Amino acid sequence: MHCPDSSSTMIHPLHSVNIYIATKAVDVHKGHDGSAGLVQGHLRKTAFDGVVYVFCAKRADRLKLIYWDGTGLVMAYKRLERHAENVNQRDSHET
Repeated sequence: MHCPDSSSTMIHPLHSVNIYIATKAVDVHKGHDGSAGLVQGHLRKTAFDGVVYVFCAKRADRLKLIYWDGTGLVMAYKRLERHAENVNQRDSHET
């Protein structure tokens, strides 16, 4: 983002945020509306509540985050590198 005064700007929540992580893999190729539908269909929540929702792709190295920042839906897509921990292969006894 380019600012007129040449300073950098970050977009971040102004308050503490709850984070929900879906435990089943989903199609992360969906856009804003489709991702909001995943929140409603899979988690029985609304995407417009300020909570960060995290979804994992069938390939466990892809994540999608979606949240409402008060002015619109924000989506982030993350590709984990090969040395990152595979969240689907963790020991079920870890906390």
